[in-house]
Amino acid sequence: MLGYKVVRVGCVYTSSTVFSRCLTYEVGKITRPIKGDGPIAVFDNLEDARSFVGCTSTIFLCEYEQSLHRNLWYRTNSNTRLYCDFTLPQGTDFADSVKLLEEVV
Repeated sequence: MLGYKVVRVGCVYTSSTVFSRCLTYEVGKITRPIKGDGPIAVFDNLEDARSFVGCTSTIFLCEYEQSLHRNLWYRTNSNTRLYCDFTLPQGTDFADSVKLLEEVV
């Protein structure tokens, strides 16, 4: 599927999960969640991604594998799942893998 990923701009492209865990992205390469964590949040449309993007972030068109999971979580050291308990932005979809294709201008 095609969608949009908001990432922070720097030497590399990164995104924080809702749990302050960081994923690193490279254009053209597949990124997957940290082992044991839930899916990656992406946007299914550009308008909602633009509403979410901040001044230190940019938007990429991405190809993603839609997850069957419909919420976000990460595993703690005790192997417990901690779930996102707040409302996610409109247009959020969930991905098992994300590949950045090109920056949206």
